[in-house]
Amino acid sequence: MAMTYRLAPRKGQGPAVLVGLTVVAAVVAILPIAAAIWGGVSPSATRTAFASAPSGAYVVGAKAGELQDTVVVAPAADPGAAVEIATIDHVPGHPAAGAVSPDGRSVALVVADAGSQAQPGASLLVVALESGEVTRRAVDIDLLQPPVWAADSSAVVVTRSEPAGGTTSNVALLRVPVGGGEPVVEWTAARVLGAYPFAFDAEGRLLAVVIDGRGSTLVRAGTDVRPLSAGVTRDWRLSPDGTLLAFIESSLEGGLQYRSHVVAVEGGDAPAAAAQAAGATGESLGAAWAPSGELAFGHEPGAGVGEVSAQSAAAGFDVPLAYAPDGSAIAVQAWTGASFDEPGAMTIVVAGKDGRQPVTGVTRFYGWATR
Repeated sequence: MAMTYRLAPRKGQGPAVLVGLTVVAAVVAILPIAAAIWGGVSPSATRTAFASAPSGAYVVGAKAGELQDTVVVAPAADPGAAVEIATIDHVPGHPAAGAVSPDGRSVALVVADAGSQAQPGASLLVVALESGEVTRRAVDIDLLQPPVWAADSSAVVVTRSEPAGGTTSNVALLRVPVGGGEPVVEWTAARVLGAYPFAFDAEGRLLAVVIDGRGSTLVRAGTDVRPLSAGVTRDWRLSPDGTLLAFIESSLEGGLQYRSHVVAVEGGDAPAAAAQAAGATGESLGAAWAPSGELAFGHEPGAGVGEVSAQSAAAGFDVPLAYAPDGSAIAVQAWTGASFDEPGAMTIVVAGKDGRQPVTGVTRFYGWATR
């Protein structure tokens, strides 16, 4: 399906770099690069097959290519039967990051759609799953960031960085209205290595992790809440009730090690069940909360504690991505290798009461949509 654009004005951008495997990570931000190429045509009135699909839970992801990503939707009951929604052009070698809206009707994408492979410029695109319409809502934003949706699906938060000297940047957290209008700066993290929004709390306050000379700090609405680590952290996931935060610490003790943690947002100890999920002696990557509050980490084979329920495969390991909204299934990255150092090949898999089923051809997971 051809991509259709509506346009928004363009301002300034700065990508960030991922750490480890293909799971989104927090690392040092690099210098911003202005993107100068943009364009489009008026929206179409077509409807996708998803518009008349049966009720149920659907995986939203992408079949990533060198020059294009195809956004697809696949039913959890038959994830091999993916429906194509839209095709997104991008700079060679830069697949899009994305997130599904809470109402399940749209997916927001951060796409390198301007500049060159060495110096890409990124835009925020919003894809309507029922029509396939693609709207460009912001430009010159940071690459390699999953956009964060407001609870009412009215806005998306992304970041835009400017150099501040040395390896530091001033990172603006931008709230972008989906229905039109200029982005609004929620707050700016000054002279940091990186700032990474990841969720809104129950009161609508934006949560982010700031990484700077102190290490990793949880920040809410621009105010420090609590330290998380003296180093770099990643894979931050807020519990369904908003009281706990699960994350992975990239520890440099004895070489790079990925350690799972769970803390109370307001301070204090995490409940015993959550602490047990984070208590494996081996390394961990990825975290996912079930609607019931159950927590899953993706532990390296042999760790034996707090593994995702599907991680009993004879070979390989799973990195959890997200539970379906009703908790009936979990999407995981299923790796064929024996360790994080030698991960092997990856497949997106839906694991549930009917076993494990691959999402054929999909290499990027954006979230779940429910009809």
